[in-house]
Amino acid sequence: MELHREDSVPLYHQLRNLLRNYIVEEKLPPHTRLPSEGELQAQYGVSRMTVRLALNDLVKEGLIYRQAGKGTFVAPPRVSKRFVSMISFTEELRNRGFRPSSKLLEAREIPASDEIAARLHLSPGDPVIRVRRIRYADGEPVGYNTSHLRADLCPGILEENLAEGSLYELIERRYGLRIVRASRDLASIPCPSDLADVLRVRSGDPILQLLGVVYVEDGTPLDFCEEYYREDP
Repeated sequence: MELHREDSVPLYHQLRNLLRNYIVEEKLPPHTRLPSEGELQAQYGVSRMTVRLALNDLVKEGLIYRQAGKGTFVAPPRVSKRFVSMISFTEELRNRGFRPSSKLLEAREIPASDEIAARLHLSPGDPVIRVRRIRYADGEPVGYNTSHLRADLCPGILEENLAEGSLYELIERRYGLRIVRASRDLASIPCPSDLADVLRVRSGDPILQLLGVVYVEDGTPLDFCEEYYREDP
């Protein structure tokens, strides 16, 4: 495998494609350690920045993951196949034959931080409803979700039972809002130590992180979500 320096395609794109093809064509098992950044630099005669850009793209694709002080590894199959639409966890699990359930950890009104306000088209300090839940499939923990709902779109929602069922189904039924799409960023990350016990994985094991916004029919953002899922095959 070699890079074509006379090609108009950027070197980091070429390197990314070479590494992707190598992982896929060689059918490297999950958690296989890849060459270090220094080794890739020497092998292909490129800068460290070129190597990092290529690896960053593969991390975003969920094909590889990094562990601090240990290196870069082939990622296992992602649960993104399980959660296709990302609109309703409950619906996705039911469609796959699992019994969904949740444990409510927190449900309260908080002032929107700068990031949350920007995501939800609010002003900093505007009220949002934060809902934290552990999500289960057939009694096994598979996800840790935090929703930040616009309080002006769902007044009185804290009076509802938020522990069970689909939060979005409840919102559609009670407030007549039609949820139509979600814009989310996915990444494979090492599991933080505070989530390892919750998800029943080892600290540092790869998990799937989703950050994004769910929108209602008129384009208004309803929910800024922070979600973490086990990456079981």
